[in-house]
Amino acid sequence: MRLKRWPLMLLSCALFWLMALFWLTALFWLTAPFFSSAYAVVDSYEFTSVVEEQRFYDLTNDLRCPKCQNQSVADSNAPIAQDLRREVYRMVVE
Repeated sequence: MRLKRWPLMLLSCALFWLMALFWLTALFWLTAPFFSSAYAVVDSYEFTSVVEEQRFYDLTNDLRCPKCQNQSVADSNAPIAQDLRREVYRMVVE
């Protein structure tokens, strides 16, 4: 009599794991956008001349980010790169 119950137990176990996989997948897709870099802050600077703007972009593209050493300060989203961009902007407009 016990042997007749095993397909039902196997089906309920498979259903349990299928539901667990569904909920984990749903949780991943609902929380993934919050950990994406797509929500990074975009810096906007106002320049009085085109020369200042070009100088700023040239400097930030030449300087390397201390944290992500393979990226320029202009390309990096690290907090130190944001600080460096602000500092370069301040020095260019002075």
